[in-house]
This record gives sequence, C-alpha cells and structure tokens, in this order.
Amino acid sequence: MTKYFSFFALLLLCSCAEAPTKFDRNNLNDPDNIEYELAPPSAFDSEILADKLIKLSWGNSSEHDLATAFILSKTVGSNSDIIVLDTLDKSLNAYVDSSKLITINTMYHLERIRSTKDSVIKSETLHTDIDFGNPFSKYGVVCCKSYEDSESTSLETTPDPDSLKAYFTWDYETDWPFISIAYSSTEGINHFEVIDTLLPGQKYYESPDFDLDFQNRKFLIRSFVSELDIEENIVADSIIAEYSALEKFSPHMLEPDVRHESKTVITWEDNSDFEDSFEILRGYNRNSQSVIATVNPGINTFTDTLQPFLPQAGTSGGVYYKDYRTFYSVRAIKDNTSASTDTTQAEIRIYVADLLLKDSDQNSITLQWEPREPSGIHSYTLLRSTDRDNFTPYKKFNSSQDTYTDTDLDTSETYHYRIKSDIKNGFGNPIVSHSYEFEQLSTFDFENATVLEVSNNDNYLIAASGYDADPSSNAHELVIYDLNSNSEFNRINPFNSPIDGIDILEEKNLIAYSTKEAKKFEVRDFIADTTVFSISEIEVHDIEFSPDGLSVYVVSELSNFRKYSFDSTDPDFEVQSTDQFYTFPSKRRISVSKTGDTVAVNMASKYHLYTDQGERISFNSLSTQGNTSDWVNISSKGDFIASTREYANTTITQVQSLETGAELFHLGGIVSALDFNHNDQLALVTTFEDVYLIDLNTLRPVGAYNFTDDRSDEGITFSRMSNTDNTFFIANSQGIQKMRITSTRKWQPAPYQLSISPYY
Repeated sequence: MTKYFSFFALLLLCSCAEAPTKFDRNNLNDPDNIEYELAPPSAFDSEILADKLIKLSWGNSSEHDLATAFILSKTVGSNSDIIVLDTLDKSLNAYVDSSKLITINTMYHLERIRSTKDSVIKSETLHTDIDFGNPFSKYGVVCCKSYEDSESTSLETTPDPDSLKAYFTWDYETDWPFISIAYSSTEGINHFEVIDTLLPGQKYYESPDFDLDFQNRKFLIRSFVSELDIEENIVADSIIAEYSALEKFSPHMLEPDVRHESKTVITWEDNSDFEDSFEILRGYNRNSQSVIATVNPGINTFTDTLQPFLPQAGTSGGVYYKDYRTFYSVRAIKDNTSASTDTTQAEIRIYVADLLLKDSDQNSITLQWEPREPSGIHSYTLLRSTDRDNFTPYKKFNSSQDTYTDTDLDTSETYHYRIKSDIKNGFGNPIVSHSYEFEQLSTFDFENATVLEVSNNDNYLIAASGYDADPSSNAHELVIYDLNSNSEFNRINPFNSPIDGIDILEEKNLIAYSTKEAKKFEVRDFIADTTVFSISEIEVHDIEFSPDGLSVYVVSELSNFRKYSFDSTDPDFEVQSTDQFYTFPSKRRISVSKTGDTVAVNMASKYHLYTDQGERISFNSLSTQGNTSDWVNISSKGDFIASTREYANTTITQVQSLETGAELFHLGGIVSALDFNHNDQLALVTTFEDVYLIDLNTLRPVGAYNFTDDRSDEGITFSRMSNTDNTFFIANSQGIQKMRITSTRKWQPAPYQLSISPYY
C-alpha cells in the first residue's frame, strides 16, 4: 500500500513539473506578467536624527513575498537630478541617509520591484520630504518692535547709556542644526546687509552696539537648512524687527502763535534728550522750506522776527486785505541723523489803511491813514518818491500812529506818497505839488457847452453845444457874454441845430459858427446883428477866422479843409485828406496861429500844418495810428502845439514844439481839452472831473481843482484860457465858471489819474 502511494506521489510531482510550460502568461494576475500591478509600500516617512542624519522608514504590503527588492532615491533640490541611494532587500523597512547632502527642498522616493527573467516590474513610487519644523517657533526681541508680535517691548540699553543693542532669542521644533545669518538695515527692507553668520544650531543673537540717535534700524535673522540653500538664497524662516527711533523721539510741533505780521512764536515738544541741536525750517509755500535758525539742545521755542510772512512785492496796493501763510517745521539733529516735526501753518490776514491827504499849506503836507480791524500790523512805513516810480522808505511809525506832517519839502518837486505795513502795501497814492490856488470869479448859465472861445482882448466869451453834447435848454443856441459886466450880451439860434464850431474876432465885431447837422456856416456882425457871409451844403465841424478878419478856415466831415474869403462863395483853396480813417465820423478841428502863417487841421489819422495859402508844411505830428479826433490847438505865442490821438479806447494827448516837432510831454488818460495861457508858461489840462495846470518850463503840475465835488457829477465838457491874463473858463452841465489862477501857492493834490511822460 505504501509503495502505491509513493508511486502516485512521484507521478503527481512529475505532472506538476511540466505545468509552467502550459501556464497562460496573458493573465494580468500572473506576477510575472509585465503589466502586473505590484502593490507599493504601505507607508513612507522621514525623521531627523542627530548630526544631520535622516532616517527613512516604510511598511510592506501584504504581497511582500512577491517583491524582490526596494529602490530608494532622492532629489536634493526642486530641480535637481534623481540620486539612487540604494537597492534594498525586500525584507528591510528602514534606511539612514548619512550623506548630509540636504536642502530644504530635499525629497526621497521609494518603490518596490519584482525582477523576472524578462523584465522588472515596479510599484507606484512613494515620496516624502523632510519636516524641519518652524525654525523660530518661539522667539523674543528686546529693543525692537517685532512684525510677528504686535506688542512692543521696552527699550533696554547696554552699560553705555548712549548706545543700544538688539537681543534675539529663539528655539527650534526639530534637532536640525540650522545656519542663521544676521542682517541690519538703515535704508529700508530691501537694503539689508549681513552683519554676522551664526554657528549651526545657535539659538540667540546679540547685535553690535549702535548709538542713540534718530536713525531707524531694522534687524533680520534668516535661517537656512544648509550651505546649498544659502547659495541659492532659499530661506527656511526669518525674524524681522524694527527700532523706530523717529516714531519714539521725533519732536512734535504745537500751534504757532502769530503775534503780528513781523513776529511769530513757534513751540514744539522735545521728545528726546540726546539731540545736538534743533533746526528751524520755514517756507512761504508748503513744499519748499529752508533752515532759518539753529537753537541749542533742550530748547523748545523760537521767535521768528525775520520776515515770518512774505512781504508783498512792489509798492502798489493790489487788494484791500491779503491772507498770508507761512509753513514751519522743526528738525532735531544728532550727529548726521535727524527727526522732523510735521509741517504746521501760521496765517494772518492783513488790512492796510488808505493813505489820504488830510491837510496842506504853503510849507507842509499832512497825511493820514485809516487803520482797519483786525489789523495784525506791527509798523507802518511811509514811502516817498519824486518821480512816481522809485519809492524809498521815508519814515517809519508804530502801529498806533495814523498821521504824519511832512515839512522836509522842496517847492520845485512833486511828491508821491505810499504807505505799507511790514508785509502789505497800502492803498492811496497822494501826489502833491506846490501849486497855485484857484478862485471862482463868476458863473454863466449856459449848459453843456462843448466849445468856448474868448476874444483876443478878453472882453467877450462865446459858447455853443455841438452835435455830441448832452441835451439842454440851450442846445441849439450860441451865447455871447460881456466879460466886463459878466452879463449876457446876445443869444441867437441861427440853425435850430447843434453848433459845432465857433470863433470870435473882437476887433471887427465878428463871430463865426458852423453846424454839421444843418450843413452850413455863417459869419455875423454881433454888434449890428447882421449876417456877413454864409455857405450851405457843407458838413462843417469847425471854423476859425484868419487874423486879418477877411476870411475863415473850415473843415468838413470828410476832412475837406477850405479857406473862404468874404468876397466870394468859392473857396480860396481846398485840401482833401487821403489819410487812413478819413471817412470816420469823428470831430475835425482847426487852430490858427496868432500870426496867421500856420493853420493846424486834424484830419482822420493825424493832423497837418498848412500855410495861409493851403500849402503843406512839413511836420512830424507823431501820430502812428488812430485819429486825432477831438482837437488840435496852437499855443498863444505859437511855441507849442497840442493834439490828441485815439485808438482802441486809449487816448494820448501830446504837446510838441511847433518849431522843431520835438515832444515836450504826453498825457495818458481821458483829456477833453488842453489849452495854453497867454504867455505860453502854463498848460491847462481838462479831464472829466478836474483841471490841472502844468508848468511848461518844469513839466510839473502846479495846480489842480476838482469840479464834480461842488458843481455836478456830470463832468467837465470843455475849458478855455483867457488871452491876456491867467483866468480860464470851465463848462459843464450846470453852466460855465470863470476861474482865476491866484498868485498864492500851497501844497495841493497833483493829477493822479494822468500819466505824464516824462514823469514828474
């Protein structure tokens, strides 16, 4: 029985030995099939040991008997090549990497393999990195404020009270010996410099001493896993801390105390006790300040009396008040470090008084200024000039004074005054000259006269209103006044139209008058009250007698200049203007010299001179543009000629030498008339409100009178001087005044609204 069993067993064994040759290798569950899925290890971990050793451990799967080995590899960095550490027996489950080739990005790889006759079957690869933990899991910083901790620690000093240190302590979560590097910066977080390299595993750091000053400092401790990470600047962890000197020690500016325009007191809180000095900075705008003073340490106030506010430029007033602002800051200095306050603003509003002429007499001028509230003014400076341009400080007064009497005067000068505070220019510009006084002699009731003429011997005055006059009851009338009796001699209405041009020749009892509107002129014997000569159909603007009384000169709307003798209705000559603007409907005027050899006619853009035969006299009228539309006037003795030119609402009145054409002076402003006295020593200038006398020898004003204050607010319409003495006539809406220039002179207002060149 035993033998049979043995034989059967042998037969079975032989049958099994032949079985593999008949096994199906396409079966995916066949361990030798190349596509057989080999189970990976059940776990894969790393552990840091002493002396930079890394222990790797793993578990086997339930199919461990099918694997033949393990392959262990690693990558040192994130982009490095794979390094095979070893092929391990399938029975092992741990390995210690002693290569010490480690970085923060080191990664280990483990896979199971099964080797067959034809191939190697691999399992899925497991990976594990190294858990280095938090290098600074616990740390403390003394003297600096940590970004990691919102609490600020107190400042501690070394034995030297003027020096500081930063102290750092920390701990590690693992036994890995990190390499730490210390940095510091005084320029910002991107400008750190290495100050020390710590021993591997070191857990504290003490910075070098630094001085107590106003320099902000930052300290940085950075930990690295290895030298390789240092080379690649791959940081494991860091501590950053700040020493905020500016936050702790910067001075603090308080509200400025503005005492007045020339004194501001600034104060500040001194938050340090180690500064070398304080610098005071000031600027008249916020973004531009400069150092104006340096004060000693421990001082916390400064009084600025060095123009704390920017003075107004020039000497003219500008505006009645002005708001001034100045910006201050304080800078604490320690060696080459500093800490500044915020900028603070000091401000003041300054009102400056009007400067007025209060009183004057033959020897003095009293000026008054009216302080305004609130003033903030420290002092007043009176400025004086004799040429209207170059004002210089003349007298200085404290803020409580408001009048001054000037006796240091030269009667040949004209004085201009202005006033200013320390920083603000005032208003008012009194101009005072040693001037003749005027006396009213009589009045006449003719209203709005636009033309006046006085007979050669000053026995008669005639008046009329032209087409541009304001309406009045005598609008179309011509009146003759007897100046000896100051009474009306005759009144006529020859055309029932405005009368634009008039003249009188007392020696032959003749008057001449013309009208633009009625297109006519006449010559009349005012004693016999009869018409001597007349011409119609001519728009005559002005008419003047020849000195011999045998003819008249007329100028028409279109600048036709003619001469008519009384024995013929045909003109002796006719001159047609071709000047620019000759068709403009402006006034045309004629002036005949006393000798009769020169006739001046304004024609459109300029005036021309002619002989009594109508021949052109070469003369430069100095007109360059516009038109001499108001008048032209030859002086009594024939030394000067005056005219106006007007362009773009600007009127220039000029006086020239009739002999050479040279300009004596010109006036800017609205001048309605300029006449000369009987001996060519004085010029009477008429504006809308005032009349002024100008001395033709010195070209200085020597008299002024305002007519709107006591007569009318309608303004002056015309003026004319007498031919034998220093009397003159002024016309306005209320009538005509006869005035006399007295021999008495006193300091009086000079024309401030005229621009006289050369300046007086």
